Parts: sequence; structure tokens; C-alpha cells
Amino acid sequence: MNSNLKTKSAIYVMLNLISFMFLVVFGMALLGDDFFRYVGKAFHYVYAFVFVRSFDLKTAIALVILVIALACLSFWVIRLAKKDTLKLQDILFPVISVVAPFLVLAAYRGNSLGIFDSTDTLLVILTLVFLVLYVLTSILCLVYGFMLEYREKKHAKLEDKKNEEKKVVVVKLVNEKTEEPAKEETSAVEETEIPVVPVVSSKKVIRRPFTEKMSKASDEIKTNYNELKNELISYGVKSRISHGGDTFRLRKQEYAKITLVGKNLKLYLNIEPSHYEGTTIPYRDESAKKCFAETPTMIKVKSPLSIKRAKMMIADVMANHNLTQGVVGNTDYAKQLKAKKPRVAKK
Repeated sequence: MNSNLKTKSAIYVMLNLISFMFLVVFGMALLGDDFFRYVGKAFHYVYAFVFVRSFDLKTAIALVILVIALACLSFWVIRLAKKDTLKLQDILFPVISVVAPFLVLAAYRGNSLGIFDSTDTLLVILTLVFLVLYVLTSILCLVYGFMLEYREKKHAKLEDKKNEEKKVVVVKLVNEKTEEPAKEETSAVEETEIPVVPVVSSKKVIRRPFTEKMSKASDEIKTNYNELKNELISYGVKSRISHGGDTFRLRKQEYAKITLVGKNLKLYLNIEPSHYEGTTIPYRDESAKKCFAETPTMIKVKSPLSIKRAKMMIADVMANHNLTQGVVGNTDYAKQLKAKKPRVAKK
């Protein structure tokens, strides 16, 4: 969520809370303990309209309001069930869906009983003003919520489209790279007439697993690895150790990957490399490699400054996916790694 959306969300939420608070304050000042009794009468009013009295236009209106309120409530509950983190507006929207219509009915019920014929005109006016303000801001909150849902779906579709286009480009680049070197090698052989030594297919290459390389790494590399992993885990993502490295996912989305090549600890992130064009961050575009299609931006981590930059990039990735940071732990993950058997592969 960008800063503009966050600002709008904060404004709508604060207006709603303030108007609701003042509505309750002035309503209680006007009616005293009877305020809650009349709010309760609104619920009874709906029950009487829908289930007791004969069906007419007023009953139909009350029934439509009830159905809309329950439909909105169901929508927000289903939406919250799919989210990983909750914000204030996410909790407020479902409450608004039910509370606002019943407050309007309570005001209507109160008007029919002559509640607003009080001698204290100022209190009556203030209560009505904040009732109208609360209803308007509630409608704004709901409209904003539906717009936010639409934008999130649109953004997800665009991301899927970009990923598909990226995969097509990667396939083309791989095909070009596999064809061109072959031509260059043959031409070089013809010119220099260097004898070609046949590759023995039975020769074996031992690929050391990430856990073994990390266990034999220096204390500095282990410290940097622990700091990066604690930072990533604080956003609620899950770690999965594989032969090649440590991958961080949440559900089906991959957010980051840590690998160790020689003495270089590398962090790959799910963010476009173009995001850091013109900055001082020494990133590398790895989108041409199929295994890093989801995490195309790489940075080497080997100093306090690179750790600081890596954390800034992690924050950018998580902000793009609306993940909020929790408490950053201090777990020694390198010490917990269990060594795996090396993988033997044929050349």
C-alpha cells in the first residue's frame, strides 16, 4: 500500500472514530441512560418490521437495509480470512457495515417517539450533526474499502502478467545464450586449431549443500546470515532450507532467498531491479536466470553498510506486499542448521 492510500485510510478511520465518539457523547448527554435503550429499540424495530407486522413498503425497506448490512459484513469477514496481517481499517469496516444502518434506524425510531423535541436545542442539533457525519464517513470508509479491494486485485493481475512476460524473456535469453556460445567455440577451434579434449561423462561433481557451506563459513558470514534471517522472519514469512539456499515464502508467494557462493553471502529479493536505478545500492539484475525469476534483484552482503542496505531493500519488498514488521528476534539460525549429504552430479 503506498503512502497516499495509507493517508486516505488514516483520515477515513479517524473521522469515523471521532464522529462515532461524539455521537455517543452528545446522544448520552441528550438522553442519558435512555440512549442505549433507544439503540436497542432500533434492533427491535427491524425485528418487528421484518417478522411481526404485515409486509409493506416500510418492511421491504427495512429488509433491504438488513440484507445489505449482512452482505457487507460477510464480504469483509471473507476478505479478512484471506489476509495475513490486519490493520485498523480492516477491523473497522465490518463493524461499520452493521452499526451504521442500525444507528440510522435508532435515530428514526427516536424521532417517531419525539426524542428530538428536547428543550435543549443545541444538544439535539449536535447529536443530529454527528449522526449525519458518522453515516457519511461510514459510507466513505466502505467505498474506500471496496476501491482498495479492486486495486489489490488489479495489482495482482498486473504482477501475474509481468511475471509471465518475464518468463518469456528469460526463455528467449536462455535460448540465445545456448546458441551463440556454440558458434563462438567452433570458430575459435577452427582458427587456433586447439585439440578438443572429450568430456568424460562418468566424471562426478560434488555440490555442497547450503547447510554444509554455512556450517564451515566464517563467523562474520554466520552473523550476517542470522541478522538477515531474523529481519525477514519478523515480517511473518516462513523459511525453507533447500540444497541451494534458504528461501522465504508466505503461502505461495516467494519474497526472498539467501545463498552462499564461496565467501559471498547473497540476498535475492522479490522486487524489480529498476526500482534501484540511480541509487547508491550496488544491486545486480539476476532476472535472466530461471531460478531467480521471482527474486530478480541481488545484493552481496559482507559489511555493516551492505547489511543496512539489505534491510532497506527487505522493507521495500514487504511494503509492496502489505506485510508489516513484528518483533525482530535474535535467533542463531546458523547454529541450528543440520548438515546434509553432498549432492553428486554428473558433468
